[in-house]
Amino acid sequence: MNKIHAFGCSLTAQHNWRYLEDVNVTSYAVSGGSHNMQLVSYGNGRHTETIERDDIIIWQITDPRRHAYNVIANDVRVKDPMPGHSVGRLVTENIYTGKEMHMYTSHLIEKWFEGDNIVNYISVANDMAELEDNIYSLLWSLNGIKRMNTKLLVVFGWDDGLPVGCKDKMINFFGLNSIAIIEPSILDWTLEQGYEQSSSCHPNDEGYKAFTEEVLEPKLKSLGWI
Repeated sequence: MNKIHAFGCSLTAQHNWRYLEDVNVTSYAVSGGSHNMQLVSYGNGRHTETIERDDIIIWQITDPRRHAYNVIANDVRVKDPMPGHSVGRLVTENIYTGKEMHMYTSHLIEKWFEGDNIVNYISVANDMAELEDNIYSLLWSLNGIKRMNTKLLVVFGWDDGLPVGCKDKMINFFGLNSIAIIEPSILDWTLEQGYEQSSSCHPNDEGYKAFTEEVLEPKLKSLGWI
């Protein structure tokens, strides 16, 4: 059976590609997640060999300006408003230091911390810079992942999550580096097809199912991967 490893934010986490038939899908997606969370999960998967060289990688791009910060485990400053939820949070091991990491997405940081130095520092950092250099990390990391897993398919989450004018340049980059992509974004395609949004401004289940069956699955078949 084909093995797929899926990465992304809520646009993957809300369905985890469950509408793909006869495929073994493992999802690492985090609602409210960031690109560097995805990189950590991928790197750990390769390290533990749960992701193998011939496996398929579906990499759903979130807003590249999102960034996750690692905070000290069990720090009293952490305020979790939704115990047990994983929104904007990834807890995992740093395989290079042996330490546990608690990664929180910057745009959700105010929900997780109360007013102290760590909040002030992150807020100031985000006010001073738009984190546009993350686009470099995103693109060149995917270029490296392609060398480790040749069956890499990039899917865009939503067009408004990208800086203006950026998507065409990203598509050009992927073409130059032989990285397979699906150009229509998940959210934008479902809206164009007439599917309604959920209350959280994401596609509804019917939209996710249609995108999987009418866009993703045919693409995987055309590549000869399933």
